[in-house]
Amino acid sequence: MTAPQFAILDVLMTYDEDFDQSMIGQRLSLDSSTGSYLIKRLERDKLVATVVDPDNRRRKLITITEKGLTVVRGTMADARAAEDLILARLTPSEQTQLKRLLKRLVGIDADDEMTCDGRPAASSGESASPATTSIRQ
Repeated sequence: MTAPQFAILDVLMTYDEDFDQSMIGQRLSLDSSTGSYLIKRLERDKLVATVVDPDNRRRKLITITEKGLTVVRGTMADARAAEDLILARLTPSEQTQLKRLLKRLVGIDADDEMTCDGRPAASSGESASPATTSIRQ
């Protein structure tokens, strides 16, 4: 699985809202052709499913499948280890500053932080997934 594919699955798993290809592209800064290609591959591998939006038949909603959830949950330990390796050269204060600046760059509020199963991280005591943690803390 590629990093952009993982990021799409992570977004779908983390946020409890309906996403179409355009919204995923905006969230992850993907152009439409790249987003379309990645989503088609994820759908081919049965990691996501697309359904026609009942409120707008020209729009397809993308949801993560059980298989997709299993894949993301199975890669969390590796993703956290990679994040730890990347951040290891920074002091805790620098890590906090980097995360705050990344969050500011992408316009995500601290209130958006969620756990891997879509619950607010602050109330559950869990942290968000590594693919989106850096930009949400």
